[in-house]
Amino acid sequence: MRIPSFITALPVFTVLTGLLLAPAPAWSERPLCAGIPPVGPAICFIEEPFLGVFYEAPSAQPEEMVLLLIEDPADDFVSAFPDGRLFAHTPEREGDMIWCPFPFAEFNFADPQPECIFGTARLQANGYIELSGDLGCPYTAHLSGSGLRGTDGEAFTVSTEVLRVPSMQDQSGCRIVKEKITTNPVP
Repeated sequence: MRIPSFITALPVFTVLTGLLLAPAPAWSERPLCAGIPPVGPAICFIEEPFLGVFYEAPSAQPEEMVLLLIEDPADDFVSAFPDGRLFAHTPEREGDMIWCPFPFAEFNFADPQPECIFGTARLQANGYIELSGDLGCPYTAHLSGSGLRGTDGEAFTVSTEVLRVPSMQDQSGCRIVKEKITTNPVP
C-alpha cells in the first residue's frame, strides 16, 4: 500500500509552521542591556521593570500628580534602541493608586499627606520615554480608578488620559493631544 505524499509531508509542514508561528526563544529571554544607550546595533531590554508609574499635570492649578504602584509587572518591559530611545509597555494592569493636588516631588512616602486620594486603578500605557523619565512621542496611556481622600474619607474617581503624537509643527517634534488628570467626587 502506498501512502500519499501529502500525508508524509504533513508532520514536516506542521513542525515548520509551529516553528514559524511560535514565539522565538531569544525574544522570550529578552536580551538585557549592558548600558543605556545600548552597546551594539540591537535592541535590548532594561532589567528592572517599572514598579510605579506617575503622571503630572503641570498646567493644572494647583499642579497635580497620580501614582500607580504595580505589584506584578511581569509583562511590563522597557526596550532600549541603539539611538538611545526607550519604549515602555505596560499592558492593562491594576495597582495601588495615589492622587495628590501637588507635584510628585512633594509626595512623602514615609508620611503620606492626608489631602491625597488613596485607592486602586487600572493602567494601560505604551510609548517612548526620555532617559530623564519624561514622556516621549508617540505615547498613549489611560488610567481609571477610585479611592478615598485621607482627610475625610470622601470617595473619588480618578482618570488620566495621555496622548502625544509626532508633529513637525512643534519644536519638540511632539504634539500633546491629551494630558490631563480628572478627579470627581462620587455622589
